[in-house]
Amino acid sequence: GCGSHALGRIVPLLETSTDLQLVAVWTRNSTTQTRLRERGIKGVCGDFDRFLATDMDVVYIASPTGCHFEHAVAVLRSGRHAWVEKPVVSNISDARELVALAERTGCMLAEAFMFTWHAQADAIRQTLAQDLLGELRMLSLVFCFPHLPPNNFRYDPALGGGAWLDHGCYLIKALDCYFSGAWELLGGCLDHGDYAVDISGAAQLRRTADGLIANLNWGFGHSYVNELQVIGTRGRMLVESAFTKPAARSCNIVLEDSMGQ
Repeated sequence: GCGSHALGRIVPLLETSTDLQLVAVWTRNSTTQTRLRERGIKGVCGDFDRFLATDMDVVYIASPTGCHFEHAVAVLRSGRHAWVEKPVVSNISDARELVALAERTGCMLAEAFMFTWHAQADAIRQTLAQDLLGELRMLSLVFCFPHLPPNNFRYDPALGGGAWLDHGCYLIKALDCYFSGAWELLGGCLDHGDYAVDISGAAQLRRTADGLIANLNWGFGHSYVNELQVIGTRGRMLVESAFTKPAARSCNIVLEDSMGQ
């Protein structure tokens, strides 16, 4: 799958990588095929079976969310590792089936949440490990932005659309990344508006081990917000650009004491 995300971010990284060699791309879009060939990329094709027959180790799946399961199954059955754009699938039963298939084939199944590998993630973990904030009391995770063009696949339920699967999932990934443990859902809501998919939502969770509260907000049709806030008994940490991090954007982490200084 070679849409704007793959063309703008993934393919350029693969082209410059010293560890990976790009040997094939599958896309049904003839215009995209031409653009890829003009960039000097070999192995560009529109036939999925011919693509899977290529001599390769890993397939990066960047198709729409609703296609991930079908494509990952085919990749794993072909004996290749599957690196899948987030979220890996649309529902828990498909996730369990893919994990079982990966175990049977001995292949890697990876979900591509990029922010967990960024240097900023290490800085957040190190700050939390230093206990500068005291006992943690409350988390606020917000990821929202203006509406996308109406023909975007994220508004199509058949393609795994909706704000929750598109970017609400980042907030749950951040909880797992920085604040691991068992979480209880206290309540929440999804708003569809006049759309066929959910366009925004909110949830509140409580960590069972210590009662830490997490408030999550996400959605299309908002001003752009991309931040994580951690409030403790001795201070507060605010992380800007917490869930997506373009290469040119600097890391901004603000620490305050209990008096807001």
